[in-house]
Amino acid sequence: MSIKLIAVDLDHTLLRDDGKISQENYDAIKILQEKGIKIVICTGRPTGGVTRFVDDINSNGEETYYIAYNGSYIINTKHGVISKSELSKDDVRKGVELGRKWNITMQLYKDDALYVEDYNEKVKEYESLLKVKAHRIDDLLTLGSSIKILYSDKAGPDFDEFKLKVEEILPDKKVFFSKPNYLEVIDKDSGKGEALEKVVNILGLKQSEVMAIGDGFNDLSMIEYAHIGIATDNAPDGVKIKADAVLKSNNNESIMVEILASYFPGNN
Repeated sequence: MSIKLIAVDLDHTLLRDDGKISQENYDAIKILQEKGIKIVICTGRPTGGVTRFVDDINSNGEETYYIAYNGSYIINTKHGVISKSELSKDDVRKGVELGRKWNITMQLYKDDALYVEDYNEKVKEYESLLKVKAHRIDDLLTLGSSIKILYSDKAGPDFDEFKLKVEEILPDKKVFFSKPNYLEVIDKDSGKGEALEKVVNILGLKQSEVMAIGDGFNDLSMIEYAHIGIATDNAPDGVKIKADAVLKSNNNESIMVEILASYFPGNN
């Protein structure tokens, strides 16, 4: 096995439904790290919702990298943000005006802080899930640019139709469902796969030495980039069909234990 780096998503992949990493996953990760394999968290979360997991996984304090905002931020644990991309002021204006027209909850991100106009139950649920705090402001357009736009609404045909409208007004941006009830817009140069490739190059590794594990459509770019792209059992069929392999485990069943046993036999 020539894999030297494993990129792994957080929500519904490494994290159980209760938002925690199982002890079995921690133990499997430790064994992989002892064999010199780098573990890179690659998530759509803002950095404030990631750092505690990065710290726990890298308890020895070694310098490492992680990817946030679906690839818009690359962070080095010793030097901070080393790469970032944002939506322009004009992109934000178009996206916010459309969201207002459709009466859809919107979240914008500026300087690593979360902003909303409508502090409602959807926002509170997001805060609880990620352990971050939203700041309510009267006009999101005063922020200018934004790391990304996150629309939150009930999954279904209406939200699917809204996605098409977003794609019409922002045709050169990446628009995708990170979860059925979360629609995200990021810059065209962002993406988990694109960010992962940058990290791989920084570390002097090869694409053939990379594995990526995820469950969502926002994970597809890194699943397709990696030499071995893996979907969890709880991933939708549209993700599974693009993966090189599908785990028997879902996010509640300690996926890293299966990875260790299946791809690194004799190492556990």
